Amino acid sequence: MRRNGMVWQARSILLMGLVALMMLPALQATTRAQEDVTLTWWWWGTGDIPTMRDWVEWVSAAYEEAHPNVTIVAEERTDADIFTAFEAAAAAHEGPDIAPQWAGMPVMSQVWAGNVAPVSDYVDQAEMGQWLNIGENEFDGKIWAAPIYVVGIPLAYNKELFRQAGLDPEQPMATFDELLAACDALKAAGITPLVGGNRAGYEGSWVFGQLGKQIMDSPNDLKTFILDERDWQDFKPWIARFIETVDRGCWNEDVSSLELQEKYAVFNNGEAAMVWAIDGAVVDAADALGAENIGIVPAPVFGDGEMADWYTATQSISHFITDWSPHKEVAADFMTFWHSPESLAQWFTLTGTMPADSRFDQSAVTDPLKQALFALNQRPSVWLSNFEPPQVFEQADLAGSQLIMSGTGDADEVLTLWQDVSRRWREQRPEEAARFAEWAQKPE
Repeated sequence: MRRNGMVWQARSILLMGLVALMMLPALQATTRAQEDVTLTWWWWGTGDIPTMRDWVEWVSAAYEEAHPNVTIVAEERTDADIFTAFEAAAAAHEGPDIAPQWAGMPVMSQVWAGNVAPVSDYVDQAEMGQWLNIGENEFDGKIWAAPIYVVGIPLAYNKELFRQAGLDPEQPMATFDELLAACDALKAAGITPLVGGNRAGYEGSWVFGQLGKQIMDSPNDLKTFILDERDWQDFKPWIARFIETVDRGCWNEDVSSLELQEKYAVFNNGEAAMVWAIDGAVVDAADALGAENIGIVPAPVFGDGEMADWYTATQSISHFITDWSPHKEVAADFMTFWHSPESLAQWFTLTGTMPADSRFDQSAVTDPLKQALFALNQRPSVWLSNFEPPQVFEQADLAGSQLIMSGTGDADEVLTLWQDVSRRWREQRPEEAARFAEWAQKPE
C-alpha cells in the first residue's frame, strides 16, 4: 500500500507538473498583457489633413488612459521620408510597431517583402467590415493595412470668378469640353483658370487619377497596361486630354515651380478660379472666400470607360502592423480604437473631415458644403495611383506629368516613358511583378 501510495503521489506530482507546463504559455501571455508596453506609431497625414496632429495627440492620450500599461510614442513621418525611413527600419528589422504607407500598391510592396503582418489576423472580421475602402489593401484573402480617414478630390471653383467671366456657377461643368470652354472664358477675362503645384509631379499624378480612370473599366485595366498585356496606344487618350489643358493655357504659369500644397494659398486669395483640392482644403477655401462662393464637382467626363464617372477618393494613407513588432495584438487593439464611437466623433470634431468608417454618424454633419463633400466620398470611387508600383509612380506618373506641365514632352514621349519604366520594373523586380499580377484589386 505504501509503495502504491508513493507511486500515486509521484504520478500526481508529475501530472501537476505537466498541467503547469501546459498552462505556461497562457500564464506568460497574461503576464505579457499586464506588463508595460511601449507602442511606437509612425504616422503620416498632415499633408492631407493639417489638423490630424490634434487627433493623433487625442487618440494616443485616450488609449493610454484606458490602458495604463500602454505608452504610445507617436512619431510623424514626412513626405520626404515616408519611404526611406521605413526602408531603413525594414532592413534593420526594427523600428515602429505601426507604420504608414499610401494605400494599395505601396502597402502591397511591403507586404510582399515580408515586412507587414495582416491586420485581419488580429481584428475581428465584423469590426473590419465597418472600415471603408479596405479593399485597397486586400491580398490573398487578408487585409494588410487599416484606414483612418477618407479623402476625396473634387474640382473646387470660385463662383464669383465664374460670374466675372460670364459663366453660370450654378450650372457646373459636367464634361471635359465644358471644362476647356470655362478655361477659355476665364482666361479671356484675365483670370487664371486652374492653379496647381507640380514641382514634384504630384499635381500631374492627381490629373492622371481624374482622367486616367475614364478610359478604364476597373483598376485591373491599369494592371494590364503595366504588365504589357494590352496595347499601350489605348492608354494614350488621357495623356492627350491632359496636354490639351496645358496647350489651352488652363494652368498658372508657375505650375512647375509650386509645391502641391502651395496652390491652395493662391486659390484662397482669389487669384485662380479652379483647383483640384482635397476635402480639408475645400473647407479652408470656404473659410477664406465664403462658403457661398465655393462650388464643387467631380471630374468632368470625356471617356467612356465604366469608371469614367467614378469619383476620386481613397483612404489615402494606410497604417499597418510591422512583421517584427513584439506587440501585434496591442497594435491591432489600438488601431481598432481609432474606429471607436468616441474616436470617430473626435476625428470629425478636430479635423472636419470624413472618418473611414460606415458607423460614423452622418447627422453630425450640418454644414452644407461638408455634406456635399461627404456625399461624393460615398460614391463608387478609385484612386489610380494606389494601383501603380512605386517605381512606376515615381519614374513614370510623376516624371511624365513634369514633362507635360513643363511643355517639354508630347503624348508619344510620355507614353513611351510609361512603357519603358513599366518594362524596367518588370525586369528588375520579377517576383514583385508576379505578385502584382495575382493581386485582387477590389476598391470599394
